[in-house]
Amino acid sequence: MHRLVATVIVMVTAACSATAANTTDAGWVAAEDFAASAGRALIGTRFQDFGDDWLAELILGACDDLTAGLAPEPGIAEMVADAPGGASADDEILAVVIGEGIGQLCPDAARSGAEAAVEEFVGAALSAAAELDLEIETDRVLDAGAVICLTLAYGGNAEDAVLAEVGALFGVTGTSVSDLSTRGVVSEPEGLLTGAVLGSAVSFLCPEHRDTVDAYLLLLGE
Repeated sequence: MHRLVATVIVMVTAACSATAANTTDAGWVAAEDFAASAGRALIGTRFQDFGDDWLAELILGACDDLTAGLAPEPGIAEMVADAPGGASADDEILAVVIGEGIGQLCPDAARSGAEAAVEEFVGAALSAAAELDLEIETDRVLDAGAVICLTLAYGGNAEDAVLAEVGALFGVTGTSVSDLSTRGVVSEPEGLLTGAVLGSAVSFLCPEHRDTVDAYLLLLGE
């Protein structure tokens, strides 16, 4: 499963061509063609009145940021700042559309950004393990990152993600975090590492779930 994390991050780029979009006429035409088709998914969302040109510009801007080695999130946030309020599902739909657009228009840049995110995640996790005097295999770290993001993506809560994570990291199963604690199957350093890996996963691999996990970690700390 350790290879799955890369699939999760670049799921729409792997099968795409390596043609990179840019602000040339050809790049703009490709972006508008994509927007005209994929933009139908935004009908009924809070973004439906923004139009194809807006969506094309948003995706090209994200591609430009990725090509320059920058995080695309600030540019995307600026582009959607004037959208009316709506359900959180609207934002999830837009995120999927953006991901598909990036995958089609600038897959090389997207893949590079994903690889950098994985590298940062693994580095943060291994650094935390070293500080706690724990040895952990890189494959187990990657497994943990994958199951955390997949669990959250498919509707699991933060505790579900933790239970999946400790299985990947330490081969331990439990019905709840309290159950793990009561049985003493996870040591204190391992528990601290679990929190560090969880936080790193939602910082680098699936930041759309960061607020959920931050709230959970804050609750645990009370």
